[in-house]
Amino acid sequence: MKKILITSGILLFMANMSNAQWDTNANGDVYALTNVGIGTSDPENALHIDKGELKISHDANAPTIRLYDSADGDQFVLRHHRNGDRFELRSDAGTLLSITKEGLVGIGSQNPDSKLTVNGRVHASAVKLSLNIPADYVFQKYYTGESDLLPEYTMPSLKEVEKFVKENHHLPGVPSAKELQEKGMDLAQMNNVLLRKIEELTLYIIEQEELIQQIMNEEKQ
Repeated sequence: MKKILITSGILLFMANMSNAQWDTNANGDVYALTNVGIGTSDPENALHIDKGELKISHDANAPTIRLYDSADGDQFVLRHHRNGDRFELRSDAGTLLSITKEGLVGIGSQNPDSKLTVNGRVHASAVKLSLNIPADYVFQKYYTGESDLLPEYTMPSLKEVEKFVKENHHLPGVPSAKELQEKGMDLAQMNNVLLRKIEELTLYIIEQEELIQQIMNEEKQ
C-alpha cells in the first residue's frame, strides 16, 4: 500500500511538472514559464505546494531563501544560521529578526539574550508589567507594624537617608548611575522602587506636617 501511495505521488508530481511550460536561458538554466504545482494539478502561484512540506538541506552553507524586489534591487533573506542555533530574517539594512532554538526572539539583534530583545526604539500603545511584591508594604509596615508583602522592610529615617545620599550620591535602594550604565534598567523593578520612594516621601511629609501643627499649637498656648 505504501509503495502504491509513493508511486502515485511521484506520478502526480511528474504530471504537474510536465503540465508546466519550461524554457532555458543562454547559461542553460531551466525555468518555468507557467505556475508549477506539487501535489496539485491546479497551481495558483508560481510554486504551489499542496499538503506537503518544503525542505531545504545544507552542508557547508546555511539553507537560504532570498526574496528579491526587481524594481529597486532590495532583498530579504530567510536563513537558518550555519551553526544551527538560530533562524534569521535579514535585509540589506542588516538583521531584522532572529529566533534562537531556545525560543529567544531578537528584533534588530542577532544574539537575543531574553524572550524578546529589541535593538532600537519600541512604540506601543500600552505596556503591562507584572509585580510580585508591590511597594504598598511601606504603608502596611508604617501603620500596622508588619507587612505580609515584605516582612523584612524597614523604613529608613531622614537622617539615615541624608547620610546615605552624602556618601553614595544616590537614594538607598536605587541603582547607582554606574550600575544602570553597566546593567541597564529593569523597568518593572525600577517603577516599583520609585513607587516605594514616593510612599516613603509621603510619610515623611505627613510626619513633618504633624510636627509643624504640634509646634503651632504649642505656640498658641
